[in-house]
Amino acid sequence: HLQHGRTPAMARKKKKKSKSGGGGATAAAAAAATATAADASAAASASAGAAEDGYRPSPEELTEAIQAALRDLSSESQQPDQSDQPPSAKSVFRSVESSHPDWKVSEKRVSKLLKKTIAATAAAEADKAEVDNAEADNAEADNAEADN
Repeated sequence: HLQHGRTPAMARKKKKKSKSGGGGATAAAAAAATATAADASAAASASAGAAEDGYRPSPEELTEAIQAALRDLSSESQQPDQSDQPPSAKSVFRSVESSHPDWKVSEKRVSKLLKKTIAATAAAEADKAEVDNAEADNAEADNAEADN
C-alpha cells in the first residue's frame, strides 16, 4: 500500500498530525464564530448608521438610472467610430452619481448592473433582428407565390 512513496506507517503518522491540527483549527473557528455572532449586532447598528449617509437604491432603480445614463451618454457622443461600443462603466457611474447625488452606489455595483443591462439590450436586439428576418422571409415567400 504505497501512496505517493509512503509506507503505511508514514501515512498513519501523517493522518494523526492532520487530526490534531484540524481539532485546534475547529476550536478556533468555533471561537471566531461566537465572536462574530456577538459582533453581529454591532455591525448591524454600524450599517444602519452608514445607511443614513446615503440612499442605497434597489437593483431596479439603479438599472433604470443606468438605462437613462446610457441614453444620455449615447445622445451626447454620436461619434461613428464608437457607435458599436457601449460607454465605459466609469462614465456611466459618474453620470448616475451626478444625476442622483443622494444615492450611495459603488462603481463596481454600477458596472455589474451595466453588464446585465447591455446583455439584455443585445439579446432584445437579436430577437428583434430575428423577427425582422422572419418577416422578410415571409414577405419574399408571399411575393414568390403571388408571382406564380
